[in-house]
Amino acid sequence: MDYQRVLSLTSELDRLADELSKEIGEKTDENLGLLRSGWDGDNASEFSLKIGQLQGNSKKTADAIKKISAGIRSNAQMVYNAEMEAIRIALERMGGGGK
Repeated sequence: MDYQRVLSLTSELDRLADELSKEIGEKTDENLGLLRSGWDGDNASEFSLKIGQLQGNSKKTADAIKKISAGIRSNAQMVYNAEMEAIRIALERMGGGGK
């Protein structure tokens, strides 16, 4: 397993999740504010509610991506540790363990 590659990819997942949260939050709030200033009525209120739901769902998605990334990182660490232990045992059995 390429441990450093896994760490790099999970960092990229984290970055993308952060970007999703930021873009959905900031851009949607900004555009919704502009829209509200020129749109009144029941449809405007309903639209605002739908946008709020979209923001909530997007936040949940970003959080899920981060949890998945953390799980991948944790699993990669366990595999890495097991590989290093297997190498240590193999070297020790070959007489190269320094003991």
